[in-house]
Amino acid sequence: MVLITGATGLLGGHLIAKIMQQCGNKKIIAAKRRTSNLSITKKILSYYFDDAEKYFKEIKWVEVDFFNPVEVQEMIEKFQIQEVHHCAGLVSFNNRRRQEILKTNVEITASLVNACINTDIKFCYVSSIAALLNQFIHDDITEKTFWQAGKHEYAYALSKYFGECEVWRGIEEGLKAVIVNPGIIVGAGNWNTGWGMLVKKAYQTIPFYTTGITGYVAVEDVAEIMIQLMEREIFSQRFILIEDNYSFKEILDELHLSLSKPVPEREAKKWMLELVRYAEALYSNINSKYEPNFTKATVQGALMKKHYNNSLIKETLKYNFRKTKPYIHSVSQKYLEEKKTH
Repeated sequence: MVLITGATGLLGGHLIAKIMQQCGNKKIIAAKRRTSNLSITKKILSYYFDDAEKYFKEIKWVEVDFFNPVEVQEMIEKFQIQEVHHCAGLVSFNNRRRQEILKTNVEITASLVNACINTDIKFCYVSSIAALLNQFIHDDITEKTFWQAGKHEYAYALSKYFGECEVWRGIEEGLKAVIVNPGIIVGAGNWNTGWGMLVKKAYQTIPFYTTGITGYVAVEDVAEIMIQLMEREIFSQRFILIEDNYSFKEILDELHLSLSKPVPEREAKKWMLELVRYAEALYSNINSKYEPNFTKATVQGALMKKHYNNSLIKETLKYNFRKTKPYIHSVSQKYLEEKKTH
């Protein structure tokens, strides 16, 4: 049995489909919340299979309180879990949710790690390149680059770093675990968060671009690599997963072209981003339910130029990544096709 957390998310959905496609003998236990929207997972399965409903019915969905160690332990034992792909996490750059972000991303990871120690369970933790944040290293960030955030420290990155610490602790106690650090994940299926939300905004046209640089990766590559690492039992390591590093201008241009929209022509200066950030912060103080798009973390990220090195995973698995720019077009094509049917 394979346990997948975050199964209703973008990566979780594609991972389920890839496991079904490549490892048909493995049964999937998918963790969800009571309020989870399962239609996203079903939609992603339709990208891979003609009879998505049939494959969807093969998934065993379970509700579990990951903050309850006893409940987690009981689930692991009840379903005789042999592999865990921990994709779940709270992605937010709103520092007002700092404690919630840290609690969710660290405590859930610790709970799962503790349940898997002293077993033969194989464990894959989905971290982020955010956990490699170092204020002194920008040009050749590798798996050996360690956390030293300085003034750029923010809750999501810190939570992923602490999550990794929990996994390393487990490894020291004998856990068979591997960590992956994806860049910005490009993928189709969920148009309300992450890359999907950016596609929706680009369809309405985004007039401004920023000068930051970071790493990008196709969701299918992340899923395939996770499966290969587990199959080959490559543990006690972490791997940066990016196809390449691109400027936000370059990516936004490609995204707009893929949607037949005019490319952004005006650069958003730091003072402009800060002005919007302050305005959103003021509004969120009035409306506590409002989740600001511009925060200290997102403004910093939009301007930082970070270059990540993917040579370790390419050498370890002899893996060839899908090219990001053509992949952006294939994702946008799915968005346009789905928009026509709704």
